[in-house]
Amino acid sequence: METKHTPGPWKIHKAGHEENAPIEIIRPNEDGKSYRLIAKMYGFALEEGKANARLITAAPEMYEALKWACRNTDCKWHERECEDCPVGAALKKVEIDAS
Repeated sequence: METKHTPGPWKIHKAGHEENAPIEIIRPNEDGKSYRLIAKMYGFALEEGKANARLITAAPEMYEALKWACRNTDCKWHERECEDCPVGAALKKVEIDAS
C-alpha cells in the first residue's frame, strides 16, 4: 500500500538557543540548505520530550521495518487475514487509520 507521508530520513533540529526552545522534526531537502517541517515540539528540555523526538524521527524507518517484517514472516496483514499480530496492528495505524 502506498502512503502519503513525507519520506525519511527525518532529523531533530533545535529551533532556538534557549534551553526550553521548541524543536522541529525536519526532512532536509536535497539542496542541503532548506528543509521540510514535519512537526514542532515543545518540552524538549525534559528527558521525555527528547525521547519522544527520537521516536518520531525514527518513524519512517520503523514503518519500512514493519513492512519488511510483514513480507518476511508469517504475517498475513496485507492479505487482511491477520487479527492478533502486533505488526499488523501497527501497520493498520499507518495505512488505514490515517486515511
